[in-house]
Amino acid sequence: MTQIIRYVKVTQNEKCSIEERFVDFIETKQKTGEGLAQDILNKLQADNLDIQNCRAQCYDNGANMAGKYKGVQARIIEVNKLAYFIPCSSHSLNLVGVHAASVSPEMMTFFGIVQSLFVFFSSSPDRWDILMSHVTVSLKKHCDSRWSLKKQAISAVYKELPNIFKALEDLTQFRKNEETYSGAKNFLKQIKNFHFICSLVVWNNILEQIDNVNVLLQKKTITVSIASKLIESLKNIINTIRNEKFPNFLQESIDLAKSLDIDPVFKESRKRKTKKQFDYEASDESANLNEKFRVAYLEAIDTIIEQLN
Repeated sequence: MTQIIRYVKVTQNEKCSIEERFVDFIETKQKTGEGLAQDILNKLQADNLDIQNCRAQCYDNGANMAGKYKGVQARIIEVNKLAYFIPCSSHSLNLVGVHAASVSPEMMTFFGIVQSLFVFFSSSPDRWDILMSHVTVSLKKHCDSRWSLKKQAISAVYKELPNIFKALEDLTQFRKNEETYSGAKNFLKQIKNFHFICSLVVWNNILEQIDNVNVLLQKKTITVSIASKLIESLKNIINTIRNEKFPNFLQESIDLAKSLDIDPVFKESRKRKTKKQFDYEASDESANLNEKFRVAYLEAIDTIIEQLN
């Protein structure tokens, strides 16, 4: 466990400042709330820090830490009723994003492609060298529990998309290496289309707003009231994105697609139809897929708003 102490420093002229210090790593073989709480109490005692002077405890949202009855916070409150538990604001905000990203198959597929793209390049020194010969910002991996990493991963792809295309096209020349050749061809098919570009534009904008607040929530001078205002402000921004920004994102996606010589139209593979069936459905297909994407996008946004509430 990582031990960080946050405290109020009072100077001789009675000026107060909030300080935050890393103290130690605590080696623990415990995973239960009871065992971890005892490790914390033992360490504080060894450091000559009185638990009765504690006025707050802050952990992530894991059940063994935040559990209402048997979590670490509940065990420590039994020792000191004034050590109020405050869930980590930044981690809570991460969970908002996790739920939004898993709300629909479309969103899960999008983030899966971004992660797989990083793995494809990073798993081979030769492929990584070719990528780095084209890009100025390397691709990043992401994980569900750290949305700052997700933002970096999406941002890197957004900024370097034309250069990623060039790197993948170079790799399609490696015909003697079946894994590299087929992988590059497959990724070009997955990301060189309007649907992926729209998802990239939407999430790049959303994650930028979330990450801005995420960074502020980790400042040592943050207070509960300021954190509350930041979350409320973020909720208002996300509401604005939901109600007003989709046409802007769509236009941004169209402009980006055109600059990359990609047809800015939603397409979907389907079974072969007769000419009469095709003519009847073709005019409505793009509009229907546009609406399908908009609905999936709104579903994710609504999940973010619900979680922020």
